[in-house]
Amino acid sequence: METKPLIHFQERGYLMFPYFIIRVKPALYVQVPLHRANLQDQFDEGYFLDEEEEADMGYSEASLKALARFWSYGKRINKPRDVCLAMSKEQGYFIAKDAPLESADRPKPGPVPIGGLLITVNHEIICINQPHYVCQVI
Repeated sequence: METKPLIHFQERGYLMFPYFIIRVKPALYVQVPLHRANLQDQFDEGYFLDEEEEADMGYSEASLKALARFWSYGKRINKPRDVCLAMSKEQGYFIAKDAPLESADRPKPGPVPIGGLLITVNHEIICINQPHYVCQVI
């Protein structure tokens, strides 16, 4: 199994807060970097905040709004997933795949997931059984 240095992922926005974690199945997670809108020319992968929302409501609230939109989209296309918005290692916001659509506006707080197999949106292995933030590649 070929692994890449951490910097390879960090340069693309991975392993740094904030990000979305999608639980594909037990112990398999996809990390989706969350970027500010003004960084679209610097990153090819990830989810970009709405620039107007960030200006109007602030970074944290715009990030929560992005979580609701991101999760709701999967629900609408019949591919619901458990999703976490990780703001720091102690501050995560969760919406379960089986939650009703209206719960997107009320994510549950809790610590962010760690461990398992963490992959990029392009299915590259980032790390195994490590924290999902600046973790060591196995």
